[in-house]
Amino acid sequence: MTLIALHQEYLDNKVALRIYWELFRGYGYGAWGVTIDGYDKNIQKYLTKHFKKQAPAICLVRDPMPLIVSAINHTIYTSIVTNKFDNSKDYINIINDSKFLFATIGFNSNINMIKDKITSIKFIDTKMLKGELAKQTMKEIAKHINAVAPDDDRIYINVNDTFTRSFPYFFHIDDIEFIVSPFYNDFSIFNMQNNIYNKLDTRFYITNNYISDKFKDRKLNISSQKQIQINDELLEKIHKKVEDYLDEIIKIEDKYKKHKISIEILFEYFKKNPNTYKNIKEFLINETNIIEKHTSHIFQNWLEYKNFLELDL
Repeated sequence: MTLIALHQEYLDNKVALRIYWELFRGYGYGAWGVTIDGYDKNIQKYLTKHFKKQAPAICLVRDPMPLIVSAINHTIYTSIVTNKFDNSKDYINIINDSKFLFATIGFNSNINMIKDKITSIKFIDTKMLKGELAKQTMKEIAKHINAVAPDDDRIYINVNDTFTRSFPYFFHIDDIEFIVSPFYNDFSIFNMQNNIYNKLDTRFYITNNYISDKFKDRKLNISSQKQIQINDELLEKIHKKVEDYLDEIIKIEDKYKKHKISIEILFEYFKKNPNTYKNIKEFLINETNIIEKHTSHIFQNWLEYKNFLELDL
């Protein structure tokens, strides 16, 4: 769920105002606001304190079944990357944690929490943010929040797979810090200070088009903080650092593929744990009824969720 507040008139937040300025100064478009990921009752105090008037909102939704699978797999992947993976642990058991469920699929609770802070809400299925569909969807979102849709293809990059989650990668050669990443600048989906993709970029790019034989369909940017002199020897060292890290990513991806779960594995878990299925079914019906009521066309396309509701347990 993303709650968009488009100017200082909506939200009293100096940090957000700085981001807003960087976005517009950088490439001429952007918006800042409050993002509420799932349901968290503790955010209510913040909203009450800082909101000065009602603002338009966007609610991102997804079929609950692949959404749950994705959230569990994200936990598995993160544990692998941080060297905390426990082979004896059944990570699927996290679905018994109410905090996990509210953070992942707290649609109804989330919207009820902010309903007095918004003028209108537009529901967007995340499927509409993939590939070429993303451009038209961004135009619809921009219209809803009275903004200008971006026409820069760089922002349509996939940010949610195991490859992109492994960046940015920082390394040093002769006391010079370099970044390699499929993204521009120091963008990171994990670092809250660096997850503004369209901010002003002043880095020196050694290349915007590095392609390794290990990942032939993925372009990488290699940059330094300031302009430097590049010679063949330094370039060879840089490329070796990048290739060594890509070898590590391959190892991570192989381990992740071995341990990640699927819809089929999730459904088998429900069959073996009917009480869990009953509890989660009740939770999901309550949290998705607002989607069924206001955007039935989205709800009707959630085929895996339909299969879940029809499980005979």
